[in-house]
Amino acid sequence: MRKTVTITAILIVALAAMAAAIPYGVPMFTNVGKVTAVDDTAKTFTCREKTGDTTYEIREAVPDETGLGIRNETIFWLGEQKVSRADLKVGAWVKVTSHDERGGKVADKVEIRGPKAP
Repeated sequence: MRKTVTITAILIVALAAMAAAIPYGVPMFTNVGKVTAVDDTAKTFTCREKTGDTTYEIREAVPDETGLGIRNETIFWLGEQKVSRADLKVGAWVKVTSHDERGGKVADKVEIRGPKAP
């Protein structure tokens, strides 16, 4: 009986760790577009892409459920340098790597390319 409880507890912890690993294992998408809006309050930004306007959610660094790491943080790059979301400005061209979650797009990586089209 004790062995069954131990195995069940291990499986629950493993499943929680797998859930914390999102976006790993889910389809990722990459798009290029021009930033048309940044909403710091809602933590979103909108890009005009070939297929139309897309709004992306920006994720803050959040400790995962195990307390061992950080989960689902949007990372911003300007060239080879890691920057903050404050560097994302309307009019900039960006390359966004994202995944779908709860009917919306979540930005995982944003490469800021500057004011000219790539």
